[in-house]
Amino acid sequence: MYRKIVIVLFFVSSLLAQKIEINAKLFEGSKDNQTGVFSKDVSIKQGNDFLNCQVLTIKTNKDNKISSYEARNVTSFSITMADSVFKGRADKIFYDVNKNSYELSGNVKIKENNKELVADYIYINQKDGTYKVKSNKENKPVKLIFEIAK
Repeated sequence: MYRKIVIVLFFVSSLLAQKIEINAKLFEGSKDNQTGVFSKDVSIKQGNDFLNCQVLTIKTNKDNKISSYEARNVTSFSITMADSVFKGRADKIFYDVNKNSYELSGNVKIKENNKELVADYIYINQKDGTYKVKSNKENKPVKLIFEIAK
């Protein structure tokens, strides 16, 4: 399941590496700060895959290449990888291009077929293949639900 989650999160980085469509009610950019902020009902679409959030902040380096992005109030996403469809949500998704790492935080839920992962925080580093899943709240465990094949 964790490897599949890594695949899901790879989608988010590939969104910005390939041709995509971003729609929002407002865009604000700053050449001095090298940032672009899409806000109010942001939708990102690539083929059949999508991500919906309220705010998408993209930071670029001096060469105008994306260095990081942050999606806040991610209400839904759906990604198709191979024969699987991953659906989920999170309060925030942050991706650091140089570290090739993701942080999903706040009410994270990812579903794939009959499998579901619920947590408050997920960290995935694709460079070294490490991950961490945890709950930030007392008495609230990380929850992984799946069916065992008979």
